[in-house]
Amino acid sequence: GFVLKIGDEFFHGAAAINRLALITTRAGVFNRMNYLIFRSSFLSRLFYPVLRSGRNALLILLGKTKISPTTN
Repeated sequence: GFVLKIGDEFFHGAAAINRLALITTRAGVFNRMNYLIFRSSFLSRLFYPVLRSGRNALLILLGKTKISPTTN
């Protein structure tokens, strides 16, 4: 899944994309759209699973695999 670390805190999935939208610049069309959609924790929880499913479907169609986690 999607993980974001800010300081000592870790955010996963919809919470990560919500936090990222709140801290990134709003310059450019993509960043503005990202901010408008994902600044809301409700909309983040609503749309994140849809986007994740779309990504997974695209990986299958392209015959690609997910990135394997590495251990440090």
